[in-house]
Amino acid sequence: MADPRDPYKTDNPLHLEYHKLNKSRGRRAGQTRIRIRYGKTISEWIGSCWFRRKRWDRCLREQAGWFGGS
Repeated sequence: MADPRDPYKTDNPLHLEYHKLNKSRGRRAGQTRIRIRYGKTISEWIGSCWFRRKRWDRCLREQAGWFGGS
């Protein structure tokens, strides 16, 4: 299951600062990376990217042949 989440619809200063940091590193504003830790076990970095609805629908159509209607 997935859902588009527009990373640009925010006025949270922390989110906006993160967007600037991502852009300075050549990444998309909505690109995120996380790691999972459990005790002494640490996962590899897991990447994710949040898209605006219009881009999300286009990617689904072009890449998977799906259409995410609202």
